[in-house]
Amino acid sequence: MSSTHTEKVVYNPPHPVTGHPQQNFIVFCNPGYAAKYASQFDPNTPKPASGKREEIHPRQVLQTDDIYYHPSDSRTLQLPSKKELADAFGTEKRDEIIQTILRKGQIQPVESANEARGGNTNFRQPSHH
Repeated sequence: MSSTHTEKVVYNPPHPVTGHPQQNFIVFCNPGYAAKYASQFDPNTPKPASGKREEIHPRQVLQTDDIYYHPSDSRTLQLPSKKELADAFGTEKRDEIIQTILRKGQIQPVESANEARGGNTNFRQPSHH
């Protein structure tokens, strides 16, 4: 399979508080890459056949122009937090990356729980009441 092959995966992660499925997360992925942010919602999801989760730094993933997730690996997925992106790339570059992710994948990144929320309304955790 070509390393440039991408697949679109539609995923409905449970909300971390309510447990209700969130809106579709559409994730574009290169099958050669595993998600660093697997099992953040559900720690009981199975590990890949290798028995260990591959960890890939956000910079590595974004440099490949692929966003996370291997469709044959039944793990859950969460995007990096704003703080993690800022630590990896700097604040200005972070905002550019967030917009790229939103355009490419129609994904709402998830803020870390202890991070003060900024004024960017395009970057908020989906809520279901």
